[in-house]
Amino acid sequence: MDKRALKLRDLVVLTEECAPLAEVPALDVAAGEALGISGPSGAGKSSLLFALAGLAPRMRGSVLWGDTDLSALGTPARAAFRARHIGLIFQDHLLFEELGALANATVVAGFRSRSERRALQDEAARRLSSLSLPDDARDVSRFSGGERQRVAVARALAHRPSILLADEPTASLDSANAEHLTQLLLAEAHQAGRTLIVVSHDPQLLARMDRVITMSHGVLVNDFKGGSQ
Repeated sequence: MDKRALKLRDLVVLTEECAPLAEVPALDVAAGEALGISGPSGAGKSSLLFALAGLAPRMRGSVLWGDTDLSALGTPARAAFRARHIGLIFQDHLLFEELGALANATVVAGFRSRSERRALQDEAARRLSSLSLPDDARDVSRFSGGERQRVAVARALAHRPSILLADEPTASLDSANAEHLTQLLLAEAHQAGRTLIVVSHDPQLLARMDRVITMSHGVLVNDFKGGSQ
């Protein structure tokens, strides 16, 4: 089955004390769809996104990407699925401070075969260039917030994943770069056919999604089909 298609059934993401952080009885996302997740802070949006990536340590129910149920896999198998199929853009970037932009964008190369590494490095370099990142020897600890975000985006796309998951991808960008990134992410969904799921407070980004779900107090309260431009 197509790894880009998502099906959630009876999903509950739990705290260490087994209290629910997010509950989604049912949700289907088509392959290549651009889905936004909105809602106030603390609504469970990021918890849901982490579950979709197989990063939630405690969850019940099913998280099916095609015929692969992440909730049924052990930690190593979840990591292997992410490395092959999912591109992640975290709100806090999670970059290696002592490395430069290209080294950060190609960090996944260390987990690939020798034959795959060159293509991954070439794609990362292309993505960094398209995102107008400076071609210099600085390590990312000296980058601005917007530059760091763009490195994170290049890293997420370098291995050409079939699924893109992003947590507040435009939060640290100025309006021009936010618009550029919005267009890039939508192109990845509508032209490259990647499934895109974005948590955001950015109304301009959300307005461009094919569909937006809204969460409040950990539960899904609205599912709105829109239209990207």
